[in-house]
Amino acid sequence: MKKALNLLLFLLLFQFAQSQSLNTRWLNQLNLGMEAYAVNDYFTALKHFTDASNLVPTDTTAYIYLIDCAYKTQNAPELFKSLDKLLILGHESARNYYLAIQACVDIEKDYQKAVQYAEAAKQKFAGDPQIRMADIMLYYKYGDFEAAKARLLPFIEQFPNDKRALNILIAITLDIKKDYPEAIKLLELAQQRFPNDPEFPKKEVNIYIETRQMEAAEKKFRRLIELNPDDAKHYYNLSLIMHNKGDYEQSVALASKAIELNPGFLEAIFNVGTFYYHRGLQYNQALTLMTPYQYTYQAQGREIEDAAKSYLEAAKPYFEKAIQLNTNELGAFENLNTINVLLNNIAETRQLTDPYFTDLENEEKHKVYPDYELLSFDFFYPEQQNYLSKGQQGQLKVKISNTSDNQLRNLQIRLFQPFVNPMLSFKQSYPIDSLAAKSDTTLSIPFEYLLNNPATVGMEKTEGARNLVRFFITGPDQKYTDLKEVALVMGKAQVLASGNRQYFSETIDIDFTPNARAKNLLLVIGINNYKHWPKLTNAVSDAQFVKKVLLQKYEVETENVFELYDSHATKNNMINELIKIKGELSPQDNLIIYYAGHGDYNPITDEGAWIPYDAERNADNQYLDNTTLLNFLNALDTRHTFLIADACFSGSLFVNDDEMTYKPNNDKIKSRWGFTSGNMEYVADGAQGEGSPFAQYLVEALKENQREYIAVTELISYVKFKVRNSAVQTPIGRPLKISGNEGGEFLLYSR
Repeated sequence: MKKALNLLLFLLLFQFAQSQSLNTRWLNQLNLGMEAYAVNDYFTALKHFTDASNLVPTDTTAYIYLIDCAYKTQNAPELFKSLDKLLILGHESARNYYLAIQACVDIEKDYQKAVQYAEAAKQKFAGDPQIRMADIMLYYKYGDFEAAKARLLPFIEQFPNDKRALNILIAITLDIKKDYPEAIKLLELAQQRFPNDPEFPKKEVNIYIETRQMEAAEKKFRRLIELNPDDAKHYYNLSLIMHNKGDYEQSVALASKAIELNPGFLEAIFNVGTFYYHRGLQYNQALTLMTPYQYTYQAQGREIEDAAKSYLEAAKPYFEKAIQLNTNELGAFENLNTINVLLNNIAETRQLTDPYFTDLENEEKHKVYPDYELLSFDFFYPEQQNYLSKGQQGQLKVKISNTSDNQLRNLQIRLFQPFVNPMLSFKQSYPIDSLAAKSDTTLSIPFEYLLNNPATVGMEKTEGARNLVRFFITGPDQKYTDLKEVALVMGKAQVLASGNRQYFSETIDIDFTPNARAKNLLLVIGINNYKHWPKLTNAVSDAQFVKKVLLQKYEVETENVFELYDSHATKNNMINELIKIKGELSPQDNLIIYYAGHGDYNPITDEGAWIPYDAERNADNQYLDNTTLLNFLNALDTRHTFLIADACFSGSLFVNDDEMTYKPNNDKIKSRWGFTSGNMEYVADGAQGEGSPFAQYLVEALKENQREYIAVTELISYVKFKVRNSAVQTPIGRPLKISGNEGGEFLLYSR
């Protein structure tokens, strides 16, 4: 008996000790979870609360926190599991149901399941604001905006200071209904209720900008600065408005204030540099609009040159800072390279002309009549051409006469460009050793239009300045002839009508409009023989067929085609080709890009990518992802960009359907369109030698067009219809997710 009592006492003590140990461990896990939760480390908190619930399955505290952590970490299974545990334990709360509904909507995208939870919650917690809000969000998320609005209006009336409800109503009115007047009323109401919240005036100012109400936008930005005087973005945005109004000084001052508040504000730094840069270009280009007489004998010529130099020098440090902040800032590199070339040209021109054209106040004192004169000059292009193409040479032939009775020695023909074109190569000085008395001589001076080369890649192609060369003749006696000029035509697209040159004299405020005609550039990429990926059969031939029909039937010239096939189509080469193309483009030109090859999809970043020739499997950093591609396209200043991709998983390149607006057949307005062989899906390569279904019908549409042009949307409609009826894939054609799309449409003109 005594032994039995001792055994029972031992067991009771052991059980008590075990209970105390369990309780201590449970409390420890709970405290660790609380600590992690307090610092927003929800993943760690989730682990500790899970351990706590496993130790004491009947404790409701751990489950309540588990639901919250699971929602914040997007762990829907854990959330529903914890909610079920609480229901079994008889613990129900409106917040838990609210989070469950949100998890169905935001994480699982399960509308029916969300409705079930919402109905159960409304029965148990009728009138609870959290449940009512979850019900509203349910209708809003799944597109029943009228039902959401019908529930929002009484909710806002009952809870007028519920900011989230007001935001949803504004979103429906502004983003869905596009009812700008009503949205402005709601935003004004929101600003009355929340006067210190800058989000509402931000939304209102966006409406004014979109509807081109710049005066109202300016007032609202000034209000935003009052609300938050240390927010650099408000000063920057206001600077854009002032630039739009033409108040450049205030625009620069505001952008400079933004930089003062945020020294790393890349956009503001780039824009201030761009303002100075464009003003410098404007003055520099103006020199080509002056007559040689104005340039040499009027002070205005040097004043304009000085202004150009001053603005260009002011721009340099801003672009240098932009590059320091972002080494991939392609535009800053190009502008800085262009500035250095222009400044160097100004310095060389001054060095060349200053010994002769210096006394600008007294023309008669300045002008000297030497014993030699320039009788005639003309520029000779290659046979049967009236322009220079890349890689070609032309000759400037100058006829000089010795009018004296003496032999002349050591004459020089000196040449310079008022606005430098780095693609034009020529010597700046040509000697004439001797010229007999009363005799003439003709000198041929070669000029070459250079091919793309390392010296010119990374130069911005500046529009508006003619390819003008000026020259004069000097002798050892410091006498010289008048300044003459010749305008060279470089490339077919730059042929200008005769007699359309305009000079200016009294003003230095120049409004210059380029006269060059547009050209179509084409980048073609096709990859069959991948190094690490399965080989394709038709990508290269498809790309070449597309190129062939564009060259034969449409206004695409061979000199404007860029190509990469198989081993040449590496990621670096793709990017380098885009950089080269940027140097060739002018704002009125069009760009077509055709890619045929593998594509891939990253479910974590939710975006597709092109696979270069040498990219390895599962090596995302070696792919040309859609974000990088779109960033490069965003940097290209074209009238129209048309991207065609015959690759898997290209759907994330586009804007949403509800953002898609354009004016059919209006190619005067800028556009940025894309056309892909499929959405976020695999697409067919096709049988060997037959081409992919997408490429087959694309070429067919281009070939069969009998009209003066084919519009992008016509091309898209034809190919989509054909492919849908012959392959299990859905081609997509929409505007791209980049800036610059103003609602126009690219028209590809036939020859």
